[in-house]
Amino acid sequence: MSFAFLLSLNQKWSTINLILLVALSLINIKSFSFNNFKKFIPFIALYFLYAIAYFKDSYQFGMVMFEQKASLIAIPIIFSVYKLDYDTFIKVLKVFVYGCLTTFIIYNLIAFYNSIHFAPFSFNPFITNELNQEFDNVSILLKNHFLANNFIKSMNATFMSIYFCFAIYVVFYYKQYFKYYKLFVVLFTLGVLQIFSVIGFITLIIIFLIIFLKNFEKTILIGTILCFISIPVLVSSLSNNNLISKKLEQLDNRLIIWPNAFKTVSTDYLLGIGVKKGQRSLESNYPLTGDFGYISQLKKIDAHNMMLQFIIEIGIIGFIIFLISIYALVSKNNTNHKIAITFSIITLLLYTTESAFTTYAGLSFFCFFYGIFISRITYEN
Repeated sequence: MSFAFLLSLNQKWSTINLILLVALSLINIKSFSFNNFKKFIPFIALYFLYAIAYFKDSYQFGMVMFEQKASLIAIPIIFSVYKLDYDTFIKVLKVFVYGCLTTFIIYNLIAFYNSIHFAPFSFNPFITNELNQEFDNVSILLKNHFLANNFIKSMNATFMSIYFCFAIYVVFYYKQYFKYYKLFVVLFTLGVLQIFSVIGFITLIIIFLIIFLKNFEKTILIGTILCFISIPVLVSSLSNNNLISKKLEQLDNRLIIWPNAFKTVSTDYLLGIGVKKGQRSLESNYPLTGDFGYISQLKKIDAHNMMLQFIIEIGIIGFIIFLISIYALVSKNNTNHKIAITFSIITLLLYTTESAFTTYAGLSFFCFFYGIFISRITYEN
């Protein structure tokens, strides 16, 4: 349960906590259930493929690969040892919600403190430049201590907005366990708005659609899967037209990232080209500057879409294994079926615009809650 609380609060603390949980699991190895472990075969297969991908790069596995992908091994070990009854399941979800709430409060307090000036005393939430002048009006909305990456600094702010969205659904779905559930929903909604992430906004809208449109989850899931796969393909096909390409670039820098990522994908569809080689290929394919001024593309080393990222690093085989894990999560009809489907929708929405599986925050979030829901399915059966 402590890991659920720390997941949104602090990545280093949650990593240490995960290591301790694995150590405790190994101590209690007599309770290991192979039947539970079988449910995590997709994770083991993905870890094996990533090991090959790293080996391709440097002919050694190294600690970097182990640290980045440790959740793929740690979570199966933990949930193969410990059984998850319903009471524990609810407690874990509640602890996750309270962890998100604590994170929201702490970062607002930090933003409030950073907005206070003592000589002379004043309150100004806007960040000023070296000349002590406020930024121009075009960017002033995002130059605020309470907004975007200035608000959340411990991880990618978009990931935190996804955490908050999932917390909203948990609070609604199990509102009988949250006395002030409406207050939780308001605060987490405010947090998503403060983070100012487009995918966060879209996820928030879809969460409320799922909440208020009963039995609509499966339809939204199918639509999300189609968007996850088809959007980057469609954008890349349109980018062949220079005029359309310039228009796409003005909308979002991902829309010039995906066509260049497809050039890298075409190198080796089946098993991928490895992690480091994939990063170097992506970086070399990006333009130094775009017509709209995205100079930062020079430093981009991920595809901003997990379908493309999977295929680049571990091939289409890895991508298929990931889809199998999603199928395993949503195919079993049980008491937690709806929340498992909603979690899958949230994950796929994030993975449409972010290579979240390549980061600790994105990978651990997916692995942990996958473990929670799969363990409940196994326990019920």
